[in-house]
Amino acid sequence: MIVLDWMAAHPEFMAAIVWPIFTALVTAIFKPRSPEEYAGLHPKIAAGLKMLAAVGFDAPKVVEAAKEIVKKRDQKQEGGGE
Repeated sequence: MIVLDWMAAHPEFMAAIVWPIFTALVTAIFKPRSPEEYAGLHPKIAAGLKMLAAVGFDAPKVVEAAKEIVKKRDQKQEGGGE
């Protein structure tokens, strides 16, 4: 369990990398897409999903930010490396 030992020795890795990725995946998979879908869920489950999305990353926003980073990087390379 070399990976687990390394992760235990470097908790900042969990906080900065693993937790946001985990929450983004869970949010993307389980988050209802509309208010009507939230209304159809058990109130505790709906509240839990909203809380999880709030403490982690919202996957669609992460994807949009990644696209923007790539777009700006490509623009910078085309412009001669401002």
